[in-house]
Amino acid sequence: MISQNKLLLLVLLVIGIVFIQPVLSAEPFSTSYSPVSSPLQVKIVSATASPTEGAAPLTVQFKDTSRTWSTFCQWNFGDGTNSSGNPHSTSHTYTKAGLYVVNLTIQDMNFKFVSAQVAKITVSGPANPTVASITANVSEGCAPLAVQFTGNSTGNATSWSWNFGDGSMAATEQNPVHTFMDNGNYTVTLSATGPDGIDSASLPISVGCDIPVSEMTITTWTKDGEYTVAGTEVYLDGKDGRLLGKTDIDGNVMVSVPSSTTSLYARSPVYKDSYFYEGSWTMVNIMTDKNTSPTMSPVSILLDQKVSDVYVFTEADNNTTAQVKKGGIIILKLRENGGSTGFLWDLSTTPGLKQTDNSFVSSGTCAGCGGTRIWEMNANSTGQQQIVATLKRSWEPVTGQENTFRMTITAV
Repeated sequence: MISQNKLLLLVLLVIGIVFIQPVLSAEPFSTSYSPVSSPLQVKIVSATASPTEGAAPLTVQFKDTSRTWSTFCQWNFGDGTNSSGNPHSTSHTYTKAGLYVVNLTIQDMNFKFVSAQVAKITVSGPANPTVASITANVSEGCAPLAVQFTGNSTGNATSWSWNFGDGSMAATEQNPVHTFMDNGNYTVTLSATGPDGIDSASLPISVGCDIPVSEMTITTWTKDGEYTVAGTEVYLDGKDGRLLGKTDIDGNVMVSVPSSTTSLYARSPVYKDSYFYEGSWTMVNIMTDKNTSPTMSPVSILLDQKVSDVYVFTEADNNTTAQVKKGGIIILKLRENGGSTGFLWDLSTTPGLKQTDNSFVSSGTCAGCGGTRIWEMNANSTGQQQIVATLKRSWEPVTGQENTFRMTITAV
């Protein structure tokens, strides 16, 4: 049996526990320990940038402040350029407005490459940008063409550089005068430099005039002056240039040439004493900026150069055999009058004779006056070669009764 005193003590103990427990539970629990950061929470790559904003051109200083020292340190400046040489401190100049994100790449302690964004650079436009422009008093004309250029710009340009596009030396004055000596289309470029940058501008210049056909007559003759030469070919810019025309029966031809032309080239298919003549000459009375209305004036072509052995044959050589040198030039002349009769010569040769020209020289001024058909051939191979020419109307069939010219050529 529990005594009354022990029972009373037990009741009091239970009551105390019930009332004291909530008080003890309300006491806060505290500790002084710091949690350890995981590797992902450690910022390995870092850097400083100064300034981070401003007007172009803006130069920014960068400094590597990464937790790990690395022999590899490359900066990506965000404008398409990277650093070189692994600098831990560097500078970069931004020339255009924009927002640029800068990244730094290093190697960590495990020699792995680690990259991180380290700065954002805000660049505004320059306060007084350089903008170049060009004006000229003329932009086209006849050679020689003198042009007064004026260089304009905003932004207080301090230096000028001109490229005239014709291979001449550059000019450095603001408003130069330049003379274009040759025909052509040129692009003139100006580069203007100011405190806040460089800018370029360009301007097209067209140089060249043509002398109309009616304003020039060219007369040719052989070197001994005995007679005029019909069928002489007149070229622009040398043997490989553009064919301008051929002289008529009197040795005259009208041509149209650029005003800057100083010389032409003539090639004659005729012969004198078994020589083939060709030559060059200098023109006179050419249109210039001071002489814009030239009058008709004869220009002499002197054919005075032997270039090869030439062999000339006519109707009188029909059904004959002739000997020529390999490499020689063969001229065949046959009379025809296709304008009134419709009969034209049709020439064929064996492969050893290479035809180089086929021309017709009229004997008068009318369509039915007739004239001479002239072929030019090169004897390229040794041995016997055949020439056959048939006179017929193009719309009529071959009957075998046509007028035919035949020759055997032996090249040695």
